[in-house]
Amino acid sequence: VAGPAGNFPVHRTLLDSEVSKERTLLVYEDINIALLRGKKVKRIYAFPLRLVGVDGSPVNMVAEVEA
Repeated sequence: VAGPAGNFPVHRTLLDSEVSKERTLLVYEDINIALLRGKKVKRIYAFPLRLVGVDGSPVNMVAEVEA
């Protein structure tokens, strides 16, 4: 059973370090990167809200680019 009824088994396998002993995976969806086209990105910082009992969170992202 997938989704909420099954306690998000795919999300837990990919994202939960207690379930998977591999390095956890972060998935970012629906990101508008139009402002970064043609620029060299040096670093990207992600600041998620730490919410308990959910499988996702809003994230503020900041990209550091070369001048």
